[in-house]
Amino acid sequence: MNIKNGTTIEADEFVGGGDDNILGNSRYTAILGGRDNICNDNHYSLLSGLGNEFSTEGQSNVLIGGRDNIMGVYVPGFDAPVSNSSIIGGRDNIMNDNVFNSSILSGRDNKILKYGRDSAIIGGSGNVINGIGARSVVLGGQNITGSTADTVYVPNLNINTIGSGVTIGNLGVDANNNVVNGQKGVDVFTCFKEPDVIPIHSSTAKGIPEGSVISSYTSIYNNHVDISSTLTTAFGTFNNGTGLFTTTVDCLLHAQVSIHLKQDTLSTVVWETGSTVTQIGLGICPNNATDIHVGDFLSVLPSVSRGLDISTGMSFRVLSGSTFRVKVLNQTTKTYPGSGTVSGDGIRFTITRLD
Repeated sequence: MNIKNGTTIEADEFVGGGDDNILGNSRYTAILGGRDNICNDNHYSLLSGLGNEFSTEGQSNVLIGGRDNIMGVYVPGFDAPVSNSSIIGGRDNIMNDNVFNSSILSGRDNKILKYGRDSAIIGGSGNVINGIGARSVVLGGQNITGSTADTVYVPNLNINTIGSGVTIGNLGVDANNNVVNGQKGVDVFTCFKEPDVIPIHSSTAKGIPEGSVISSYTSIYNNHVDISSTLTTAFGTFNNGTGLFTTTVDCLLHAQVSIHLKQDTLSTVVWETGSTVTQIGLGICPNNATDIHVGDFLSVLPSVSRGLDISTGMSFRVLSGSTFRVKVLNQTTKTYPGSGTVSGDGIRFTITRLD
C-alpha cells in the first residue's frame, strides 16, 4: 500500500506502483515503483529502489534505484537541504547538510556533506566529500576523503594507452598524495658537443685535475627541453663558458660522462706509433681542481688503437653550492685535432637527480 500522509495524492504528485511507499508534505513529486521509499519534500523524483528516503527542505533532486540511500534527512547538528543533486544506485549512500549540484553514482556508504557543491563520488565505498572539497570528484576506491577544492581523488591510476609525445616535465606526489612536479630519478640535465683540440700534457701532470676543461657545449637540455638560453635546472645552474655545474639544493646525484675520439675519419689511422703504451683520462672534477669525484683512464696501444671510448660515472650526495665539471687528460704523444676535423666524435655529460 502506498500512502500520501493519510490524504489524497494531489495532481502534481504521483506514486506509480511498488509497495509501502510514502509521500509526505510534498508537491511536484513522484515515486515510481520500489518498496519502503519515503519522500517528504517538493520537486523530487524517486525511481524504484528499496528503503530510500527524501526528506525536509530542498528541491529539484532525483534518487534512482539502490537501497537505503538518504538525501536531505535532518539529523542533529546538520542542516538538511539538498538541491539540484542526485543519488543513482548503490547502497547506504548519504547526501546531506546544504549540498548543491552534486551526485553520488553507485557504490556504498559514500557521503557528500557540509555544503558540498558541484562535486561527485563515482563508485567505491566509504568515500566522503565535504564542503571544502567543492568542485571535486572521488573516483572509486575506499575511505577516501575529498577535503580540497578542485581536486580529483583516485586510489590507483592505471593508464591503458600512453601517448608518444615528448615530456616537458615529470610527476611526483607530496606528503598529502597530491600530484606535484616531481624530481625523483627523472630530473635529468645533459649536454653534448664535438670536442675541441685536446693538447698533449706532460707525463708529470697530476692527473685529470690538470687536464683540459670541457666547455662550450653545443646542445644543453633538461628533461628533453632545450635550456641553452637559461642554463638552469630544478637542482642546479650551468656555466657553459667554464663547463661548471653548480647545485642549488642538497640532493643525491648521479653524474655520467662519456667521450668518443678518433685521430682521423679514416679507420686505418691509428692514434700513435712507437712502442710505449700511453693513456687518455676522463673525469668529473670539483671546482677547486685538486681532486676528482670520479675518473677513468684508457690505455692507448701504439699502431693498434684507432677510436677511443671512455665512460665514467658515479652517484654521490652533494650540498647546495657544490660544483663540478668535466676534464680530459691527454698523455699520448699526439694532440687531438678537435671538432671539424674528426666526424662523429663527441662528449656527453649527464647529471640525474636521484632524490
